[in-house]
Amino acid sequence: MSESDGMDDLLDGGLRQSLMIASRIAEALARQRQEAQRQQEHHDTLAAHEAQARLAAERSAARAALVPVERTCGGTKPSPRTSPPPTLLPKHGRTTTLRPLRRRRGSVRKS
Repeated sequence: MSESDGMDDLLDGGLRQSLMIASRIAEALARQRQEAQRQQEHHDTLAAHEAQARLAAERSAARAALVPVERTCGGTKPSPRTSPPPTLLPKHGRTTTLRPLRRRRGSVRKS
């Protein structure tokens, strides 16, 4: 057997100690990542609940705004056979009234 000067044992001990420190750092980073994920999920859940509440409020406001319209219409929906055909509106959304053109006295119509 050869005599060792203790250098191998020292290197082995240092390597083991370094691996233990690296393992603890990795565990701490993993815990931090999990906590960040939990916080993000909690934030996303709160945002989803707020969006649902906002949507419900907008929906009820829209229904409240339509109540007078339903009352004036009688609350019945026309059947497809009795309803008048839809009116076509120009792109600007205003209806126009067509009037016959009048000729001015003395004007000559060019062809």
